[in-house]
Amino acid sequence: MGNYWYWTQNGQRQPVIELARDVPAGSVIKDSDLREASVALDPSMRVVGVQQREEVVGMRAVSALQSGALLHPRQVTRSTLVRSGEQLVGIALKPGQLPDSALRPGDTVQVVFTGDDPAAAAAKDAAGPASVQARVVRVGAARESTGERVVDVAVPRAQGGKLAAQAASGDVALAVNGAGG
Repeated sequence: MGNYWYWTQNGQRQPVIELARDVPAGSVIKDSDLREASVALDPSMRVVGVQQREEVVGMRAVSALQSGALLHPRQVTRSTLVRSGEQLVGIALKPGQLPDSALRPGDTVQVVFTGDDPAAAAAKDAAGPASVQARVVRVGAARESTGERVVDVAVPRAQGGKLAAQAASGDVALAVNGAGG
């Protein structure tokens, strides 16, 4: 009876990859970020096995990965998160300059330029203030002292410089696009 209990508790374990430390979204995964774990898995769970460790090293984290979590195949990618023809721009945003809802890599957003008086901007352009469509690549953690967080966005190369200048002055706000756009 004891052997049966031991076998049912330990015989179904599989060696899998567990995260040894937090890995921010977009970061290249290093061997030191990973460790081996032996766990009993439900057959429907998809995780990266230890035999795939060498394949995972050098890939990028699609989203923020947390220490102690098992690695899922969709959490890593070989492709760069900034595509050809795009530039990556970091935007430091204070509370009130972005929605309180969680932003995730891949979300599409509209970066609105807020430097002009809103009434004057609307008078110049019936569509409203100037803005740039962007894709979220990484969302930094909020700073404890200010609540400010840095959001890295990918924008068309032609708009990168303008957005970087506007972001440096702090005259931007984020609006999150709904599904499909």
